[in-house]
Amino acid sequence: MFIAFAIVLVLVAICPFVATLDARVLANLVPILVASGLVVVSLRIDPADYRRIRGLGWPLVVGALVLCGWILVQTLPLPISKAPPLAWLSELVHPVWLSAAEALQHPIAGRITVDVGATTVVLVQVVALVGAALLAAAVTIDRERAESVLVCSTIATALLAAVVTYVLLLRVGEFAARDEALDAACLGLVLSAACGTLAYERDKRRRRGRDRSRLGVTAIVAVVAFFVSLVALLLARSGALLLAAAGGLVPFAAIVVVRRLDLGRWGAVAIGATGIVIFVALGVGAAGTSSDPRLAFAEASSLSLDLSRRILADAPWPGTGAGTFASLVPIYRPSDTGAASLDAATAAAKVSIELGRPALWLVVAAAVITMLWLLRGALRRGRDYAYPAAGAASLATMTILGFANVGVLGSAISLLAAIVLGLAIAQSKGSSATD
Repeated sequence: MFIAFAIVLVLVAICPFVATLDARVLANLVPILVASGLVVVSLRIDPADYRRIRGLGWPLVVGALVLCGWILVQTLPLPISKAPPLAWLSELVHPVWLSAAEALQHPIAGRITVDVGATTVVLVQVVALVGAALLAAAVTIDRERAESVLVCSTIATALLAAVVTYVLLLRVGEFAARDEALDAACLGLVLSAACGTLAYERDKRRRRGRDRSRLGVTAIVAVVAFFVSLVALLLARSGALLLAAAGGLVPFAAIVVVRRLDLGRWGAVAIGATGIVIFVALGVGAAGTSSDPRLAFAEASSLSLDLSRRILADAPWPGTGAGTFASLVPIYRPSDTGAASLDAATAAAKVSIELGRPALWLVVAAAVITMLWLLRGALRRGRDYAYPAAGAASLATMTILGFANVGVLGSAISLLAAIVLGLAIAQSKGSSATD
């Protein structure tokens, strides 16, 4: 399993370079690395570890299968016909294929997506992310490897936060991955809190003269990463980002309080209900007067907001196809914008356009279910509860960020989030009653 462990660490290590240097070659290596790691795991995994993780993470597996299945359906050829048996299939076809059939004066097979190539690429990326989560889950079933992956992931988010801090302080110019790096800073706050909690809990058990040098490294990483991430968010002056960071830190802190004070199930329910009420109130206040929840927390430029609203108004309910937003921009772009690259105002708007509004809310529902499942695991975990708590908090932060900007769809942060999620799933259940 050492090779698989090394592959996971390499995946974490390349994330800052993928985001800051736009290293497309490294991004394209991710599916290859993930596939290689999964092959190694399938050959080397211990039967006891397999029995332990079997059945864990079913919300992730079910959600991934549904999402990948829908993206695949978007690429399938569908007949264009007004005949009753096939008429309902024609309703799924994007109008661009109907226009092409009329222009060519002969029937063609239509599709939901307007760009088959772009949708296929996204399908490969989604499969790679799911594979990365499964690979991380298989590798981090071991407690020592889990700590190493968590610490390395925290360092990766801190590096991204440091880069965006440098850009914001010195105003050196435009930073293409600004949103993605700031989102990584939000994730970094959660992961650093998890590292600090892990170091504290382990230190309590190792005060009888055992080596604590590794715990010292974990604690230092936690403090430095928290400080760097917080500075980046404060410099960004974004209420939406602070709300997203709080959305992850609050449930994590609630888990810690419940565990430290031994409040039990009802105490957890009371704290959770109070936190939800407060958070919803803050969210409603932060949303302002926007009538569309997909753009309620957006802090993008007015041009991106206007572009997103126009495409959302015209997007069919099955979507335009995963990865096709860039193909739609030339059609909706105002003529006076020049060659400036434009993206959706938020990830929620982009997903709704490409996969359809029903798919967006199904993704959100799957994230909430997985988050609750991980929180339940954190409450039941005897030791190392920081791992599933960090996974749940990260999911909460990423979900809120999806309604704030488009950065969560970046290659680096999505890969980091997948690895953290796999780690949380693997550590959501101990190997014994005391774990």
